[in-house]
Amino acid sequence: MLGVLWRGKEPLAVLWGAVKIVCRNYGSWSHNLDFDVVVVGGGHAGIEAAAAASRVGSRVVLITQKLSTIGEMSCNPSFGGIGKGHLMREIDALDGLCAKICDKSAIQFRVLNRSKGPAVWGIRAQIDRDMYKKNMQDVVSSTPGLEMMEDSVEDIMLQPSSSCQRVAGVHLASGKSLKCKAVVITTGTFLNGKIYIGLESFPAGRRGDAPSIALASVLDDAGFLLRRLKTGTPPRIDERTVDFRYLERQFGDKPPIPFSFLNLKDGFQCERQVPCFLTQTNAATHKIVADNLHLNRHILEEVTGPRSDSVTGIFYCISL
Repeated sequence: MLGVLWRGKEPLAVLWGAVKIVCRNYGSWSHNLDFDVVVVGGGHAGIEAAAAASRVGSRVVLITQKLSTIGEMSCNPSFGGIGKGHLMREIDALDGLCAKICDKSAIQFRVLNRSKGPAVWGIRAQIDRDMYKKNMQDVVSSTPGLEMMEDSVEDIMLQPSSSCQRVAGVHLASGKSLKCKAVVITTGTFLNGKIYIGLESFPAGRRGDAPSIALASVLDDAGFLLRRLKTGTPPRIDERTVDFRYLERQFGDKPPIPFSFLNLKDGFQCERQVPCFLTQTNAATHKIVADNLHLNRHILEEVTGPRSDSVTGIFYCISL
């Protein structure tokens, strides 16, 4: 039976639901399968799903278009903040990877909203993007029972059952087919993805990467309600055009508060403390914005759902 576990549930509940499906069915699965679980997408959610399934003894394959982008921080080189920081702690409580790799790759830790009450405090860490990707790839590649494959899933094989259809495997763009009993789809913004730059729009997962079009059509034909998540990536500023002498330096907390519960002990240190640079707007800045509001007509944008974030993405589980 096909089921979408995302709608109406928290991402952590979805992840744990996928793990319980694997646990419930693992003992009865035939070992002539290629894998017990196929995870589609090598972003943050896909890594956590694949690692979680492997921890309970399943044979897992993580399929992604580019192995080199596993652990890639696409937009914002930071983790945490209000909401997302709490989610990271919850995943860490289930022995997830994100918080541990974040602590290992951070260049600054800071608790946000200290001037307000504890209910709105949020841990945020600035990350060395290259270090995070390398550390995450090292962990994923050494996880027992977890294989990685560079390919694209284009179709899901179903087989009739007594009262429903069951997942039997996946078809890949390379022409290969893999037999399995569970498919976890963590395609995020790649599923039927588009990029908008001014009035230009073109299909893409992120800039330079292809979207997942065929799989989106399969899910649509199966009756799933598909929506794109908006990332709202801001324009980048060339640091060579910024005079940092006029900016305020903001250093991290001392001592730093890490994300992983395993590191909540005396003596935790951020290996590379790097300051952030802050600036404030003034009357001249406001005038520049006001004088250029008419340029909004040169921006094409599709807004059909909530903004996505770096941890959740789109998380479907298709299984028995």
